[in-house]
Amino acid sequence: MDGAITVQGVLALQHLKLLAKNQLKALLFIEEPQFSLAQLVTEIGRGSVTKRALQLAQDFAFRQLEALNRHRITPLLLTDPRYPHLLRSIADPPIILYSKGDISKLSARKPVTIIGSRTASAYSSEVARRLGYLFSASPFAVVSGLAVGIDAAAHRGALDVADGCTIAVLANSLDSIYPKENTGLAQEILDRGGCLVSEQPPGAVLRKSHFIQRNRIQSALSYAAILVQSAINGGSMHTMKFAAEQGRILAAYEHHSADAQYAGNQKVIQMMRGFALNNPESIVELQKMVSIQTFSAHVPSQSSQ
Repeated sequence: MDGAITVQGVLALQHLKLLAKNQLKALLFIEEPQFSLAQLVTEIGRGSVTKRALQLAQDFAFRQLEALNRHRITPLLLTDPRYPHLLRSIADPPIILYSKGDISKLSARKPVTIIGSRTASAYSSEVARRLGYLFSASPFAVVSGLAVGIDAAAHRGALDVADGCTIAVLANSLDSIYPKENTGLAQEILDRGGCLVSEQPPGAVLRKSHFIQRNRIQSALSYAAILVQSAINGGSMHTMKFAAEQGRILAAYEHHSADAQYAGNQKVIQMMRGFALNNPESIVELQKMVSIQTFSAHVPSQSSQ
């Protein structure tokens, strides 16, 4: 599955902005022998790229590789056999997925994502921690976004299991941790054999749009998306929308309350045909659903781009 372009070549091409993302994705799957970046740029740029610009792009790519090595971050091209197959199968996967820790856990155990509000109630946080524990013990891999509130509770619940596994999908680059108050949690995830992943390269400035982009990765990595608490316009609803588009199992904890802070849960259950979690038996039933769920590991060929 090794493509013709290296990570360094992709970084340089991204810096030059010669290709749209879908064009670069197609280029990765051209089954040709290795060729130089200069040859690529000459062919693609049609003379529009100066030698100076090419050199700057190469220097940029080299510095990025140095930063990746310095921070012990592994870049996974879309063509890399270690790239998570669930993520590869969506319409808009990251060209490079940056990872830190043991990325193999995403294929060793079926992942589920547990998400919800940053300003969750104490009860919802306890529910998230319990769900993280129950799914991790089953055993599944628990995916979340390392945010305060529900995300952190789900990660901690997974870590409550002796051999629990959890994966954090960050909106920022992996050379720093956001939010800073979860730096210790991020390190514990790594120490316990989990991993951190991100679409953002080292040094990327965190932007609001990165959180929505992160949400599509979070759902794509998982067989099911479980909403613990969200208002109707909460950020977690983006993740549930992506999960629905990606054909993932949708589930939500059923709060018997008309409070607006739980309106997102009701929408998932009533309007998005999500599975309602309301007792221990429903959790077991969801685990069974995830256990039998399958997705194709198909890798797009050049002709399918």
